[in-house]
Amino acid sequence: MLKRVLSSTIIVPLVIVGLFNKWALLGLVLFFTLGGLYEFFHMAKKKGIPIYDYTGIFSPGQISKNNYAHCIHMDAQHLLVLIV
Repeated sequence: MLKRVLSSTIIVPLVIVGLFNKWALLGLVLFFTLGGLYEFFHMAKKKGIPIYDYTGIFSPGQISKNNYAHCIHMDAQHLLVLIV
């Protein structure tokens, strides 16, 4: 329980900052995208499934970055809705 409360006290202010700062939002999106992919590929590798972990992590990171660059003219709130 303490671990969840601690992580939420760190993540919630970062998300609020991301709502008003476009670069912070990009950083959050990339952090969570790449972190989730790393965790997924790590679990698959532990199961013995052959994977291309560097390509599998790098490519979606580039896709997220490019989508963000395409939508940079949007307000951060609209961009967050688009991402979620």
